[in-house]
Amino acid sequence: MDQLNQAEGDRVAVPEWPRLLHLALRQQLDHEIAVDRPYVGQRILIDRTVHNWKDATVTEKRAVYGLYHECLQQHGSILTVGNDEYMLLSYEVPNQGNHRGRRADLLGMNKDGGLVVFEAKVAGNAYGPVAALLEGLDYLSTLSGAANFARIQEELPRLISSIQNAGHPISDKFQNASLLAEARCEVIVLGTPEYFEQYNSTLRGAGWQDLSRLSSFGTHVQFRFARCGISDSGAYSNAVAWCH
Repeated sequence: MDQLNQAEGDRVAVPEWPRLLHLALRQQLDHEIAVDRPYVGQRILIDRTVHNWKDATVTEKRAVYGLYHECLQQHGSILTVGNDEYMLLSYEVPNQGNHRGRRADLLGMNKDGGLVVFEAKVAGNAYGPVAALLEGLDYLSTLSGAANFARIQEELPRLISSIQNAGHPISDKFQNASLLAEARCEVIVLGTPEYFEQYNSTLRGAGWQDLSRLSSFGTHVQFRFARCGISDSGAYSNAVAWCH
């Protein structure tokens, strides 16, 4: 009741149930980070510069891989969403135990030094926007655990050197960037217009905009949703916009 009665954002515009769900997600995220389930493999930040993304046959993977390599080769590893910029680090990022299937679609960092998990979805995916958000939060919670985060901090300079040695300069905006445990993290559901239309036309897809709006008020993690199309090559278009 105390949480429902707090003046956090616009209480008139946001239903009560997303506010309670947002609180529960924040508390569970803190718990999962504290549990700390480190990855046991050799690398978390795997160097993807030499990977041939066009070999991917799964639509979502091809879309993510292609976007990463376009940003790598043409934009100094920077993805721009609206007025926000992110440095893309790697894709298919392992994060927990020895589970090969538990991989974040795309991992980046924001200008504040916070980790950013991108969860990719295209039309026909069985996970709606809120379920996709939970998937991204699951990955973020393990990547933000003390052991994994320390490894990512340690591996980041090596990854940047590998990218630069492969002939891909890093944007000046992130040349001296460093990951900070206290920085605000983000989970971004990256979907095609058709994906969002698929769920916006049903009650199952209702409420995700409210979760996104609530997370913008003074929390350690922001939930965000972004829209982009797929190019003829099968990659996500670099023209990415926030869903409002």
